[in-house]
Amino acid sequence: MPIQTLLTLQHDKELLHEMINILFRTSHNKRLAQAIDELLNRHKLGDFFSSTQKALFWIFQHSTKNIPDISIPFLKEYIKQESRKFLVDSYEIDEYLKKLEFQDKKVMIRFLEPMALNEENSLKTLEKYMQILTNKSVFSVLMDIFCIEPKIYFLNKSRCLEHLENKLSIILRQSIKYSKEQGCKKLLCFEVAQESFEITFTILNKIMQKEEFLTAKIGFSFKIEEFNTAILIEKVILLASELISLGREKITIRIEMNRLEDLANTHFQTALKSLLLKKNEPFIDVIINSFHSNNLAIVQEKIVELKLEKMVQLENFMGFNTFGKHFDLLYFPIACFDDFIYGVDYLLEKIKPQKSKNVFYNFDSKNIIFLSIFCNQEKSLENILEKISLAYEKASFLDLELLIEEELFYNEPFMEELKKSVQSLLLCLDSSLLVDLNSKNYIRIESNGFLNNIGLIKVKDTLEAVAFIQSEKKACSYKIYTQYCAQEEQFYNFFLEEF
Repeated sequence: MPIQTLLTLQHDKELLHEMINILFRTSHNKRLAQAIDELLNRHKLGDFFSSTQKALFWIFQHSTKNIPDISIPFLKEYIKQESRKFLVDSYEIDEYLKKLEFQDKKVMIRFLEPMALNEENSLKTLEKYMQILTNKSVFSVLMDIFCIEPKIYFLNKSRCLEHLENKLSIILRQSIKYSKEQGCKKLLCFEVAQESFEITFTILNKIMQKEEFLTAKIGFSFKIEEFNTAILIEKVILLASELISLGREKITIRIEMNRLEDLANTHFQTALKSLLLKKNEPFIDVIINSFHSNNLAIVQEKIVELKLEKMVQLENFMGFNTFGKHFDLLYFPIACFDDFIYGVDYLLEKIKPQKSKNVFYNFDSKNIIFLSIFCNQEKSLENILEKISLAYEKASFLDLELLIEEELFYNEPFMEELKKSVQSLLLCLDSSLLVDLNSKNYIRIESNGFLNNIGLIKVKDTLEAVAFIQSEKKACSYKIYTQYCAQEEQFYNFFLEEF
Protein backbone atom coordinates (compact mmCIF):
# COMPACT_ATOMS: atom_id res chain seq x y z
CA MET A 1 0.00 0.00 0.00
CA PRO A 2 1.88 3.14 -1.14
CA ILE A 3 1.52 5.13 2.08
CA GLN A 4 3.30 8.18 0.65
CA THR A 5 0.50 8.77 -1.87
CA LEU A 6 -1.97 9.10 1.00
CA LEU A 7 -0.38 12.36 2.08
CA THR A 8 -2.11 14.23 -0.72
CA LEU A 9 -5.32 12.15 -0.73
CA GLN A 10 -7.25 12.99 2.42
CA HIS A 11 -10.29 10.93 1.38
CA ASP A 12 -8.06 7.88 1.01
CA LYS A 13 -6.39 8.52 4.35
CA GLU A 14 -9.79 8.57 6.06
CA LEU A 15 -10.78 5.31 4.38
CA LEU A 16 -7.55 3.49 5.27
CA HIS A 17 -7.43 4.89 8.82
CA GLU A 18 -10.99 3.76 9.53
CA MET A 19 -10.51 0.38 7.85
CA ILE A 20 -7.39 -0.51 9.86
CA ASN A 21 -8.95 0.77 13.07
CA ILE A 22 -12.04 -1.40 12.56
CA LEU A 23 -10.24 -4.57 11.48
CA PHE A 24 -7.90 -4.94 14.44
CA ARG A 25 -10.14 -3.79 17.30
CA THR A 26 -12.29 -6.89 17.68
CA SER A 27 -12.21 -10.60 16.85
CA HIS A 28 -15.95 -10.83 16.03
CA ASN A 29 -15.57 -11.67 12.34
CA LYS A 30 -19.23 -11.47 11.33
CA ARG A 31 -19.64 -8.02 12.86
CA LEU A 32 -16.35 -6.90 11.26
CA ALA A 33 -17.48 -8.10 7.84
CA GLN A 34 -20.64 -6.00 8.10
CA ALA A 35 -18.66 -2.95 9.27
CA ILE A 36 -16.13 -3.23 6.41
CA ASP A 37 -18.95 -3.68 3.88
CA GLU A 38 -20.67 -0.52 5.18
CA LEU A 39 -17.36 1.35 5.09
CA LEU A 40 -16.71 0.43 1.44
CA ASN A 41 -20.27 1.43 0.52
CA ARG A 42 -19.81 4.79 2.22
CA HIS A 43 -16.42 5.54 0.65
CA LYS A 44 -15.32 4.95 -2.89
CA LEU A 45 -12.27 2.68 -2.98
CA GLY A 46 -9.06 4.65 -2.49
CA ASP A 47 -6.95 5.73 -5.46
CA PHE A 48 -3.91 4.15 -3.78
CA PHE A 49 -5.37 0.64 -4.33
CA SER A 50 -4.17 -1.13 -7.47
CA SER A 51 -6.63 -2.70 -9.92
CA THR A 52 -5.90 -6.15 -8.48
CA GLN A 53 -6.48 -4.92 -4.93
CA LYS A 54 -9.78 -3.27 -5.95
CA ALA A 55 -10.83 -6.56 -7.52
CA LEU A 56 -10.15 -8.33 -4.22
CA PHE A 57 -12.36 -5.86 -2.36
CA TRP A 58 -15.05 -6.29 -5.01
CA ILE A 59 -14.95 -10.06 -4.34
CA PHE A 60 -15.20 -9.38 -0.61
CA GLN A 61 -18.28 -7.19 -1.03
CA HIS A 62 -20.07 -9.55 -3.38
CA SER A 63 -19.25 -12.97 -1.98
CA THR A 64 -16.75 -13.53 0.84
CA LYS A 65 -18.42 -11.12 3.27
CA ASN A 66 -20.95 -13.92 3.66
CA ILE A 67 -18.20 -16.20 4.93
CA PRO A 68 -16.44 -13.85 7.38
CA ASP A 69 -14.33 -16.56 9.03
CA ILE A 70 -12.38 -16.64 5.75
CA SER A 71 -12.66 -13.06 4.49
CA ILE A 72 -11.73 -11.13 7.65
CA PRO A 73 -8.53 -13.09 8.45
CA PHE A 74 -7.62 -12.63 4.76
CA LEU A 75 -8.05 -8.83 4.99
CA LYS A 76 -6.04 -8.68 8.21
CA GLU A 77 -3.22 -10.69 6.70
CA TYR A 78 -3.30 -8.53 3.57
CA ILE A 79 -2.76 -5.36 5.64
CA LYS A 80 0.02 -7.04 7.64
CA GLN A 81 1.85 -7.98 4.45
CA GLU A 82 1.49 -4.47 3.03
CA SER A 83 2.76 -3.04 6.33
CA ARG A 84 6.03 -4.93 5.91
CA LYS A 85 7.03 -2.18 3.50
CA PHE A 86 7.89 0.06 6.42
CA LEU A 87 7.49 -2.06 9.56
CA VAL A 88 9.95 -4.86 10.31
CA ASP A 89 8.74 -8.16 11.75
CA SER A 90 10.65 -8.92 14.96
CA TYR A 91 11.52 -12.36 13.53
CA GLU A 92 13.21 -10.78 10.50
CA ILE A 93 15.51 -8.25 12.19
CA ASP A 94 18.74 -10.20 11.67
CA GLU A 95 18.01 -10.70 7.98
CA TYR A 96 17.44 -6.97 7.42
CA LEU A 97 20.50 -5.91 9.39
CA LYS A 98 22.80 -8.32 7.53
CA LYS A 99 21.76 -6.71 4.23
CA LEU A 100 22.50 -3.25 5.59
CA GLU A 101 26.01 -4.19 6.75
CA PHE A 102 27.01 -4.56 3.09
CA GLN A 103 25.41 -1.21 2.17
CA ASP A 104 27.18 0.71 4.96
CA LYS A 105 23.85 2.05 6.26
CA LYS A 106 23.29 3.14 9.87
CA VAL A 107 19.94 2.44 11.48
CA MET A 108 17.86 3.76 14.38
CA ILE A 109 15.91 0.90 15.99
CA ARG A 110 12.63 1.23 17.86
CA PHE A 111 10.59 -1.67 19.21
CA LEU A 112 6.85 -1.03 19.03
CA GLU A 113 6.10 -2.19 22.55
CA PRO A 114 3.21 -1.41 24.91
CA MET A 115 3.74 0.40 28.20
CA ALA A 116 5.20 -2.06 30.70
CA LEU A 117 2.52 -3.45 33.00
CA ASN A 118 4.91 -5.34 35.26
CA GLU A 119 8.61 -5.79 35.93
CA GLU A 120 8.83 -8.97 33.83
CA ASN A 121 7.61 -7.14 30.69
CA SER A 122 9.92 -4.20 31.27
CA LEU A 123 12.99 -6.43 31.65
CA LYS A 124 12.13 -8.32 28.44
CA THR A 125 11.98 -5.02 26.52
CA LEU A 126 15.25 -3.84 28.09
CA GLU A 127 16.89 -7.10 27.07
CA LYS A 128 15.75 -6.59 23.45
CA TYR A 129 17.45 -3.20 23.31
CA MET A 130 20.65 -4.50 24.92
CA GLN A 131 20.80 -7.37 22.45
CA ILE A 132 20.18 -5.22 19.36
CA LEU A 133 23.11 -2.94 20.30
CA THR A 134 25.50 -5.81 19.50
CA ASN A 135 24.79 -5.39 15.77
CA LYS A 136 27.28 -3.25 13.81
CA SER A 137 24.60 -1.57 11.68
CA VAL A 138 22.65 -0.33 14.71
CA PHE A 139 23.76 3.26 15.17
CA SER A 140 21.09 4.05 17.75
CA VAL A 141 18.13 2.72 19.71
CA LEU A 142 15.03 4.78 20.46
CA MET A 143 13.16 3.93 23.66
CA ASP A 144 10.42 5.23 25.92
CA ILE A 145 11.06 4.93 29.68
CA PHE A 146 7.45 3.81 30.17
CA CYS A 147 8.32 0.66 28.18
CA ILE A 148 11.24 -0.24 30.45
CA GLU A 149 9.67 0.76 33.77
CA PRO A 150 6.08 -0.08 34.83
CA LYS A 151 4.11 3.17 35.07
CA ILE A 152 2.57 2.20 38.40
CA TYR A 153 6.07 2.38 39.95
CA PHE A 154 6.06 6.12 39.30
CA LEU A 155 3.64 6.55 42.22
CA ASN A 156 6.66 6.26 44.49
CA LYS A 157 8.84 8.83 42.76
CA SER A 158 12.11 8.50 44.70
CA ARG A 159 12.09 4.69 44.50
CA CYS A 160 11.16 4.81 40.84
CA LEU A 161 13.98 7.26 39.98
CA GLU A 162 16.53 5.04 41.70
CA HIS A 163 15.18 1.91 40.00
CA LEU A 164 15.12 3.53 36.57
CA GLU A 165 18.59 5.01 37.07
CA ASN A 166 19.95 1.48 37.55
CA LYS A 167 18.28 0.24 34.35
CA LEU A 168 19.52 3.16 32.26
CA SER A 169 23.02 2.76 33.70
CA ILE A 170 23.03 -0.91 32.63
CA ILE A 171 22.09 -0.16 29.02
CA LEU A 172 24.50 2.80 28.86
CA ARG A 173 27.33 0.48 29.91
CA GLN A 174 26.26 -1.87 27.12
CA SER A 175 26.34 0.96 24.56
CA ILE A 176 29.84 2.04 25.71
CA LYS A 177 31.10 -1.56 25.50
CA TYR A 178 29.97 -2.08 21.91
CA SER A 179 31.00 1.43 20.88
CA LYS A 180 34.59 0.50 21.83
CA GLU A 181 34.45 -2.99 20.30
CA GLN A 182 32.96 -1.83 16.98
CA GLY A 183 34.74 1.52 16.71
CA CYS A 184 31.57 3.64 16.38
CA LYS A 185 29.51 5.62 18.87
CA LYS A 186 26.22 3.97 19.84
CA LEU A 187 23.47 6.48 20.61
CA LEU A 188 20.80 5.86 23.26
CA CYS A 189 17.91 8.13 22.34
CA PHE A 190 14.95 8.58 24.70
CA GLU A 191 11.52 9.40 23.32
CA VAL A 192 9.92 12.03 25.54
CA ALA A 193 6.42 13.45 25.92
CA GLN A 194 5.17 16.11 28.30
CA GLU A 195 4.66 13.64 31.14
CA SER A 196 7.97 11.79 30.71
CA PHE A 197 10.42 14.62 29.91
CA GLU A 198 11.16 15.78 33.47
CA ILE A 199 11.75 12.24 34.76
CA THR A 200 13.98 11.30 31.82
CA PHE A 201 15.88 14.59 31.96
CA THR A 202 16.47 14.38 35.74
CA ILE A 203 17.81 10.80 35.61
CA LEU A 204 20.06 11.33 32.58
CA ASN A 205 21.43 14.57 34.01
CA LYS A 206 22.44 12.67 37.15
CA ILE A 207 23.88 9.67 35.29
CA MET A 208 25.91 11.71 32.80
CA GLN A 209 27.76 13.48 35.63
CA LYS A 210 29.41 10.15 36.57
CA GLU A 211 32.93 9.53 35.34
CA GLU A 212 32.17 6.02 34.02
CA PHE A 213 29.81 7.52 31.43
CA LEU A 214 32.39 9.95 30.06
CA THR A 215 32.09 8.51 26.53
CA ALA A 216 28.37 7.61 26.59
CA LYS A 217 26.22 9.24 23.90
CA ILE A 218 22.59 10.08 24.70
CA GLY A 219 19.74 11.85 22.96
CA PHE A 220 16.21 13.17 23.42
CA SER A 221 13.52 12.56 20.78
CA PHE A 222 10.47 14.83 20.45
CA LYS A 223 7.25 14.33 18.51
CA ILE A 224 6.81 17.95 17.61
CA GLU A 225 3.10 18.11 16.86
CA GLU A 226 2.08 16.98 20.36
CA PHE A 227 3.17 20.03 22.36
CA ASN A 228 5.36 23.14 22.29
CA THR A 229 8.87 21.76 22.78
CA ALA A 230 10.94 24.95 22.39
CA ILE A 231 11.44 25.43 26.16
CA LEU A 232 12.36 21.76 26.65
CA ILE A 233 14.82 21.89 23.74
CA GLU A 234 16.51 24.95 25.28
CA LYS A 235 16.83 23.00 28.55
CA VAL A 236 18.52 20.09 26.73
CA ILE A 237 20.89 22.47 24.91
CA LEU A 238 21.89 24.02 28.24
CA LEU A 239 22.58 20.56 29.69
CA ALA A 240 24.62 19.71 26.57
CA SER A 241 26.80 22.81 27.03
CA GLU A 242 27.44 21.85 30.67
CA LEU A 243 28.40 18.29 29.73
CA ILE A 244 30.76 19.48 27.00
CA SER A 245 32.54 21.66 29.59
CA LEU A 246 33.04 18.49 31.67
CA GLY A 247 34.55 16.66 28.69
CA ARG A 248 31.45 14.62 27.82
CA GLU A 249 29.96 13.80 24.41
CA LYS A 250 27.49 16.00 22.56
CA ILE A 251 23.79 15.38 23.22
CA THR A 252 21.62 14.46 20.23
CA ILE A 253 18.21 16.10 19.78
CA ARG A 254 15.90 14.21 17.44
CA ILE A 255 12.64 15.65 16.12
CA GLU A 256 10.06 13.53 14.35
CA MET A 257 7.53 14.57 11.70
CA ASN A 258 4.66 12.09 11.62
CA ARG A 259 2.75 13.61 8.71
CA LEU A 260 3.30 15.84 5.70
CA GLU A 261 1.51 18.78 7.32
CA ASP A 262 3.85 18.72 10.35
CA LEU A 263 6.33 20.90 8.46
CA ALA A 264 3.76 23.71 8.57
CA ASN A 265 3.14 23.08 12.27
CA THR A 266 4.07 26.10 14.37
CA HIS A 267 5.64 23.89 17.06
CA PHE A 268 7.89 22.28 14.46
CA GLN A 269 9.00 25.61 13.02
CA THR A 270 9.71 27.01 16.50
CA ALA A 271 11.71 23.91 17.43
CA LEU A 272 13.67 24.13 14.20
CA LYS A 273 14.52 27.79 14.85
CA SER A 274 15.84 26.82 18.31
CA LEU A 275 17.96 24.00 16.90
CA LEU A 276 19.36 25.24 13.60
CA LEU A 277 21.73 27.84 15.02
CA LYS A 278 25.48 27.92 14.42
CA LYS A 279 26.09 28.60 18.13
CA ASN A 280 24.59 25.18 18.98
CA GLU A 281 27.04 23.22 16.82
CA PRO A 282 29.68 22.65 19.57
CA PHE A 283 27.07 21.18 21.95
CA ILE A 284 24.46 19.16 20.05
CA ASP A 285 23.87 16.90 17.11
CA VAL A 286 20.46 17.00 15.44
CA ILE A 287 18.46 14.23 13.77
CA ILE A 288 15.35 15.12 11.76
CA ASN A 289 13.06 12.20 10.95
CA SER A 290 10.33 11.94 8.34
CA PHE A 291 8.97 9.25 6.06
CA HIS A 292 8.02 11.87 3.45
CA SER A 293 10.76 12.81 1.02
CA ASN A 294 9.42 16.33 0.36
CA ASN A 295 9.75 17.20 4.04
CA LEU A 296 13.36 16.04 4.15
CA ALA A 297 14.21 17.80 0.88
CA ILE A 298 12.90 21.13 2.22
CA VAL A 299 14.74 20.70 5.52
CA GLN A 300 17.96 19.73 3.73
CA GLU A 301 17.81 22.91 1.67
CA LYS A 302 17.65 24.95 4.88
CA ILE A 303 20.52 23.00 6.45
CA VAL A 304 22.77 23.64 3.44
CA GLU A 305 21.82 27.32 3.44
CA LEU A 306 22.86 27.60 7.12
CA LYS A 307 26.01 25.49 6.58
CA LEU A 308 25.03 23.05 9.32
CA GLU A 309 25.59 19.77 7.43
CA LYS A 310 28.05 18.50 10.08
CA MET A 311 25.55 19.05 12.90
CA VAL A 312 22.38 17.66 11.30
CA GLN A 313 21.49 14.20 10.00
CA LEU A 314 18.31 13.39 8.11
CA GLU A 315 16.63 10.09 8.97
CA ASN A 316 14.38 8.29 6.51
CA PHE A 317 12.10 5.30 7.07
CA MET A 318 13.56 1.96 6.14
CA GLY A 319 10.77 1.15 3.68
CA PHE A 320 11.15 4.21 1.44
CA ASN A 321 14.36 3.24 -0.30
CA THR A 322 13.99 5.75 -3.13
CA PHE A 323 14.96 8.45 -0.69
CA GLY A 324 16.97 6.23 1.63
CA LYS A 325 19.59 5.81 -1.10
CA HIS A 326 20.64 9.41 -0.52
CA PHE A 327 20.75 9.27 3.28
CA ASP A 328 22.69 6.82 5.40
CA LEU A 329 20.55 7.02 8.54
CA LEU A 330 17.45 4.79 8.36
CA TYR A 331 14.67 4.33 10.89
CA PHE A 332 13.51 0.78 11.73
CA PRO A 333 10.20 0.44 13.64
CA ILE A 334 10.01 -3.21 14.71
CA ALA A 335 6.66 -4.90 15.42
CA CYS A 336 5.71 -8.38 16.50
CA PHE A 337 3.44 -9.48 13.64
CA ASP A 338 2.02 -12.29 15.79
CA ASP A 339 0.51 -9.63 18.05
CA PHE A 340 0.00 -6.81 15.56
CA ILE A 341 -2.11 -4.44 17.66
CA TYR A 342 0.88 -2.22 18.56
CA GLY A 343 1.88 -2.10 14.91
CA VAL A 344 -1.70 -0.99 14.17
CA ASP A 345 -1.45 1.86 16.68
CA TYR A 346 1.73 2.98 14.95
CA LEU A 347 0.13 2.81 11.50
CA LEU A 348 -2.89 4.82 12.66
CA GLU A 349 -0.59 7.50 14.06
CA LYS A 350 1.21 7.82 10.71
CA ILE A 351 -1.88 7.98 8.49
CA LYS A 352 -4.10 10.01 10.79
CA PRO A 353 -6.29 12.16 8.52
CA GLN A 354 -5.43 15.84 8.39
CA LYS A 355 -8.11 17.95 10.05
CA SER A 356 -7.14 21.44 8.96
CA LYS A 357 -5.78 22.85 5.72
CA ASN A 358 -2.12 23.85 5.92
CA VAL A 359 -0.35 24.91 2.76
CA PHE A 360 3.11 25.81 1.56
CA TYR A 361 5.74 26.81 4.00
CA ASN A 362 9.30 27.76 4.66
CA PHE A 363 10.83 28.25 8.08
CA ASP A 364 10.25 31.73 9.53
CA SER A 365 6.55 31.25 9.85
CA LYS A 366 3.67 33.65 9.56
CA ASN A 367 0.05 32.69 9.13
CA ILE A 368 -1.67 34.81 6.51
CA ILE A 369 -5.41 35.44 6.32
CA PHE A 370 -6.75 37.19 3.23
CA LEU A 371 -9.98 39.19 3.55
CA SER A 372 -11.82 40.16 0.39
CA ILE A 373 -14.53 42.81 0.04
CA PHE A 374 -16.69 40.02 -1.40
CA CYS A 375 -16.59 38.09 1.85
CA ASN A 376 -19.53 38.07 4.19
CA GLN A 377 -18.19 40.29 6.97
CA GLU A 378 -19.79 38.39 9.82
CA LYS A 379 -18.46 35.08 8.53
CA SER A 380 -15.07 36.68 7.91
CA LEU A 381 -14.83 37.62 11.56
CA GLU A 382 -15.81 34.10 12.62
CA ASN A 383 -13.17 32.72 10.27
CA ILE A 384 -10.44 34.98 11.65
CA LEU A 385 -11.30 34.22 15.26
CA GLU A 386 -11.34 30.49 14.57
CA LYS A 387 -7.88 30.60 12.96
CA ILE A 388 -6.41 32.82 15.68
CA SER A 389 -7.77 30.51 18.35
CA LEU A 390 -6.30 27.48 16.58
CA ALA A 391 -2.90 29.14 16.11
CA TYR A 392 -2.69 30.27 19.73
CA GLU A 393 -3.85 26.88 21.02
CA LYS A 394 -1.06 25.13 19.15
CA ALA A 395 1.79 27.54 19.83
CA SER A 396 0.84 29.78 22.78
CA PHE A 397 1.92 32.77 20.71
CA LEU A 398 0.77 34.48 17.53
CA ASP A 399 2.61 35.58 14.44
CA LEU A 400 0.18 36.29 11.64
CA GLU A 401 -0.80 38.91 9.10
CA LEU A 402 -4.23 39.87 7.82
CA LEU A 403 -4.20 41.03 4.20
CA ILE A 404 -7.29 43.23 3.91
CA GLU A 405 -8.64 44.68 0.69
CA GLU A 406 -8.84 48.48 0.59
CA GLU A 407 -12.58 48.90 0.93
CA LEU A 408 -12.62 46.75 4.05
CA PHE A 409 -9.47 48.34 5.42
CA TYR A 410 -11.04 51.81 5.27
CA ASN A 411 -14.36 50.54 6.64
CA GLU A 412 -13.87 51.86 10.18
CA PRO A 413 -16.86 50.09 11.82
CA PHE A 414 -15.66 46.77 10.43
CA MET A 415 -12.05 47.37 11.52
CA GLU A 416 -13.12 48.43 15.01
CA GLU A 417 -15.31 45.36 15.33
CA LEU A 418 -12.47 43.20 14.03
CA LYS A 419 -9.96 44.52 16.57
CA LYS A 420 -12.35 44.35 19.50
CA SER A 421 -13.40 40.80 18.57
CA VAL A 422 -9.76 39.74 18.40
CA GLN A 423 -9.05 41.43 21.74
CA SER A 424 -12.01 39.66 23.40
CA LEU A 425 -10.92 36.32 21.99
CA LEU A 426 -7.32 36.71 23.17
CA LEU A 427 -8.41 37.67 26.68
CA CYS A 428 -10.69 34.63 26.77
CA LEU A 429 -7.77 32.44 25.72
CA ASP A 430 -5.41 33.95 28.29
CA SER A 431 -6.46 36.64 30.77
CA SER A 432 -2.79 37.51 31.47
CA LEU A 433 -2.26 38.87 27.94
CA LEU A 434 -1.90 42.60 27.30
CA VAL A 435 -3.64 43.50 24.02
CA ASP A 436 -3.02 46.99 22.60
CA LEU A 437 -5.44 48.24 19.90
CA ASN A 438 -4.03 51.77 19.49
CA SER A 439 -2.28 51.26 16.16
CA LYS A 440 -4.18 51.11 12.88
CA ASN A 441 -1.67 48.74 11.32
CA TYR A 442 -1.26 46.02 13.92
CA ILE A 443 -2.67 44.51 17.09
CA ARG A 444 0.06 44.33 19.73
CA ILE A 445 0.08 41.34 22.11
CA GLU A 446 2.32 40.96 25.15
CA SER A 447 2.60 37.72 27.12
CA ASN A 448 5.17 37.12 29.88
CA GLY A 449 7.50 39.71 28.41
CA PHE A 450 7.23 38.36 24.84
CA LEU A 451 5.78 40.61 22.16
CA ASN A 452 3.77 39.39 19.18
CA ASN A 453 1.86 41.31 16.53
CA ILE A 454 -1.10 40.64 14.33
CA GLY A 455 -0.27 42.74 11.29
CA LEU A 456 -3.07 44.53 9.40
CA ILE A 457 -1.88 45.08 5.82
CA LYS A 458 -3.88 46.92 3.15
CA VAL A 459 -3.93 45.44 -0.38
CA LYS A 460 -5.81 46.51 -3.50
CA ASP A 461 -7.01 43.07 -4.58
CA THR A 462 -6.29 39.35 -4.69
CA LEU A 463 -3.47 39.77 -7.21
CA GLU A 464 -1.68 42.23 -4.97
CA ALA A 465 -2.07 39.78 -2.07
CA VAL A 466 -0.48 37.05 -4.21
CA ALA A 467 2.35 39.41 -5.19
CA PHE A 468 2.93 40.31 -1.53
CA ILE A 469 3.23 36.66 -0.50
CA GLN A 470 5.47 35.92 -3.48
CA SER A 471 7.87 38.69 -2.46
CA GLU A 472 7.94 37.35 1.11
CA LYS A 473 8.17 33.65 0.32
CA LYS A 474 11.88 33.33 1.11
CA ALA A 475 11.38 34.85 4.55
CA CYS A 476 8.03 33.56 5.70
CA SER A 477 5.81 30.57 5.65
CA TYR A 478 2.16 30.98 4.88
CA LYS A 479 -1.18 29.39 5.41
CA ILE A 480 -3.92 31.18 3.52
CA TYR A 481 -7.52 31.35 4.61
CA THR A 482 -10.38 32.94 2.65
CA GLN A 483 -14.15 32.55 2.56
CA TYR A 484 -14.48 31.36 -1.02
CA CYS A 485 -13.23 28.09 -2.48
CA ALA A 486 -12.54 29.69 -5.85
CA GLN A 487 -10.38 32.32 -4.20
CA GLU A 488 -8.43 29.71 -2.24
CA GLU A 489 -7.88 27.74 -5.43
CA GLN A 490 -6.39 30.85 -7.04
CA PHE A 491 -3.82 31.01 -4.23
CA TYR A 492 -3.11 27.29 -4.16
CA ASN A 493 -2.71 26.99 -7.93
CA PHE A 494 -0.28 29.87 -7.89
CA PHE A 495 1.89 28.24 -5.24
CA LEU A 496 1.72 24.83 -6.84
CA GLU A 497 3.20 26.38 -10.00
CA GLU A 498 5.85 28.15 -7.94
CA PHE A 499 6.96 25.10 -6.02
